Amino acid sequence: VRNYGLFRADATVDTGKALADALGDTPEEKALIKQIYAATKTLYEKEAAQRGWKNNLAGGLTFFTATAMTVYHNAEEPSDEAANTYYKVMNLALDEIPEMATAANKDKQGLNNTLVGFSGMLLAIHAEAQQNNDADALARSKTLAGMLIEMVLKTNPENLKIENGQIVMK
Repeated sequence: VRNYGLFRADATVDTGKALADALGDTPEEKALIKQIYAATKTLYEKEAAQRGWKNNLAGGLTFFTATAMTVYHNAEEPSDEAANTYYKVMNLALDEIPEMATAANKDKQGLNNTLVGFSGMLLAIHAEAQQNNDADALARSKTLAGMLIEMVLKTNPENLKIENGQIVMK
């Protein structure tokens, strides 16, 4: 294990602002995106510290995958054991990418934070749809989760499932 996904955090990386500027049209939308990002980042950082995923892109990938597949399939979250196993697989996969060894800390942190931000938006949209029992909004959250899975993980979201208690990608 070389841990190529590890990065040193840089306080100048402002992913909340970057996401808000890229995705928000009005000051209210930008503020909401920043708020969702900040709350999700706080939750993620606490979980990452507890699991030993802190400042490792494999953690962001695992968090994103678990969130996106949960929203896409409108299912329960993967178990802690499944998430930890998937994290180890992602960590090893990143070690197989030679460019990761020399990637800038800011780039790894930026990608990690963007994955956390995407996860937060998916969670917020999905939770509101569930709370309002809004079938159309649930369908849109599934579509968005599927698009993000295809974009980030380069796989059909139908290929991402829980089998035998583990996260699998076919």
